[in-house]
Amino acid sequence: MVKTAIQVFVRTRPIADFAHDAIKIDPKAGSVSIHMDKNGGTPNTGLNNLLQDWTFRVNRVLHCESQEATFDICCRDMVMATLNGYNGTLMAYGQTGAGKSFTMGNGTYDYKYRGISSRAISLIFRAIASRPENEIVTRVSYMEIYNEMLRDLLCEESRDLSVREDSSGNVSVKGLKKPEVTNEEQALNLLFEGESNRSMGQHANNTSSSRSHTIFTIYLETRSRIESAEKVIVSKLNLVDLAGSERVAKTDSRGQTLQEALYINRSLSFLEQVVIALSSRHRDHIPFRSSKLTHVLRDSLGGNSITRLIANVWPAARHLEETISTLKFATRMMRLTTDATINIDLDPTLLLKKYEKQIALLKQELAMHDMISNRGPVSHEDFTPEQQKQIHEQVLQYLALTIPELPIVSLQQVHEIFRQFKIICKQHSVPAEGTSLGSSTDAASASLKTTPNPTTMSSKSSAGPTLVGELVENLSGFSVGGSAPSDARPVIEEDDMMSRAASPDRRTVKTPNPIPVQTAAANVPVLLDEETAFQEWRSSEGASPNAEYSDLTAKIREAREQYKVAGTVVNAAKREIDTLSARLAELRAERTAVSPESLSNEEIIDEEEYTMIRDIKQRKTEYQNAFERWKSVRDELSLLKENCQLIKKRMASQFLQWFEQRRASDSIDILDDGEQFEKIEADRILNSDPESLSYYNAKKTLIRNAYKRKGNKRIMANMARVKGLS
Repeated sequence: MVKTAIQVFVRTRPIADFAHDAIKIDPKAGSVSIHMDKNGGTPNTGLNNLLQDWTFRVNRVLHCESQEATFDICCRDMVMATLNGYNGTLMAYGQTGAGKSFTMGNGTYDYKYRGISSRAISLIFRAIASRPENEIVTRVSYMEIYNEMLRDLLCEESRDLSVREDSSGNVSVKGLKKPEVTNEEQALNLLFEGESNRSMGQHANNTSSSRSHTIFTIYLETRSRIESAEKVIVSKLNLVDLAGSERVAKTDSRGQTLQEALYINRSLSFLEQVVIALSSRHRDHIPFRSSKLTHVLRDSLGGNSITRLIANVWPAARHLEETISTLKFATRMMRLTTDATINIDLDPTLLLKKYEKQIALLKQELAMHDMISNRGPVSHEDFTPEQQKQIHEQVLQYLALTIPELPIVSLQQVHEIFRQFKIICKQHSVPAEGTSLGSSTDAASASLKTTPNPTTMSSKSSAGPTLVGELVENLSGFSVGGSAPSDARPVIEEDDMMSRAASPDRRTVKTPNPIPVQTAAANVPVLLDEETAFQEWRSSEGASPNAEYSDLTAKIREAREQYKVAGTVVNAAKREIDTLSARLAELRAERTAVSPESLSNEEIIDEEEYTMIRDIKQRKTEYQNAFERWKSVRDELSLLKENCQLIKKRMASQFLQWFEQRRASDSIDILDDGEQFEKIEADRILNSDPESLSYYNAKKTLIRNAYKRKGNKRIMANMARVKGLS
């Protein structure tokens, strides 16, 4: 986190009566020098100690610069920083009529003279298109502060908006509408819609004066399509158009205009107080809550944001006082510093899924470890009350010396044993009067003598031989024999992934993670004759891929039958090995019971036992061969299914392309005169400047909506008049 000073730019309004005698501009040095007569042109009547010369230094002076140059200098790198995860704020400050709204350019000017907001939107969506490795979600909001009231410019209905702060000091507006936009034209539509809803009024210095502060915000949420998706980079870009300050005595404002001017000057005065407080050392309290404007801009003033200010001045002789006031505020802003950092959030939903997946993999790894160590299946789930009771009784037996040691199955069981030890110690820590700890232990021992020994915490033993590939109950792993019940269902006989082959008419294939066959199908409207069209395509242009698809499905059926047969052979071989092994164990047990001397070093086996050992070795060889055959068929079947999916996607793509061409040729859209004119105009714009098409479409939508609203108001007025007459 590095503290950086707020950058300030001064932009002059191009006028014919520039005060060359009073204002000197040095663009290279970034300075503005002003000389103003002390007496203001009146005769000197006495001592006057007022200053008459001022020099202001800023980061850069934009004198007679174009809109494009202003954007490149002030905002382009900040927009790119926002795309990289930094918050950004650009404010336009100045007197009424100095060119703030023109600089921000919120929507109604010609494309050539569009302002910073429109250019920032275009740059953001061009940058998003050049970053396919990232998934970037874009939202916008447009809010105004009119007479100390918050108003959502994108919502027709009035809402109660309030400023909220979280524990980290981040500020948000509760109830503010933040619609998602997917392209430049949608974002420009919302920008123009909000601008048309803004509070405007006539003024002595400006016939179309902004009577409110507005904040247009672009929110970005960036997720990587390559790395971990749970990490989300969030950022926002605030484009603030402050209402113009004015001297009421000079503008002679009255009525509502006067009231608006008082609110504007008061909020700008509070903004200046906050700037002075932030730039002062050893200042404990910063009055951010003095006004809605300073409260909303708390992040941008000395917080986590890259903040810049454009000070707009009107360099005419009659506005020298307002120009000096604006430049004084600009130099105070330069004293502030901000701590801009990349904002990284972790999506709790995706994190939860990631952790669940990791836990499942770790449980499966534990199950595999138990299997390799020749241990029975061990449950790694939480203990049930019955299992906790069993462990408690085992601990009591261990304390009463009934059992020599406690069987250790897992680390989780060890923790539970210690917990039960703690419970027993607490029960006997304060013995009753006349009762010793030893007597309590003896009583516990006596009570346990009549209680049968509970089973250990190992999973229940299998009732019969276990087949290869059978599922182990309550586990995520699998068994290779010796632990699962004999009636467990083998996976190779009920495999969901390979139990169905899709016919040519089937739309989807049942898989653990369904994959859409073709996302472009969502853009094609469903027609009544779509099935007929598919049958027609399959018998004509799609005959070759359809025949290939049918051949693959036949091979898949054949491979599935071989897969089941191979699994049956493997299970049968495993069953024979288990039976012979059990019989061999019985023979050895009988021989040991009859002649204990057979336990000597020179062990003698009979012919039946030798034959059985030989048969077991032979069956194991057959088992290995059958198992290799089963694996080979499984791999072949998996490859066939992958090829089948690829052919299905190719068929869907070819059919959709053919269907679109067929539908376009069947239906010819006849344009009327207005539509033909719009098409000619769109072609002209595409040929001259393709990037401006979204801008002109958004303007056209704004005009269309304005006429629609006028028409609705006229209809409502006519209905009210008719209702009054009736």
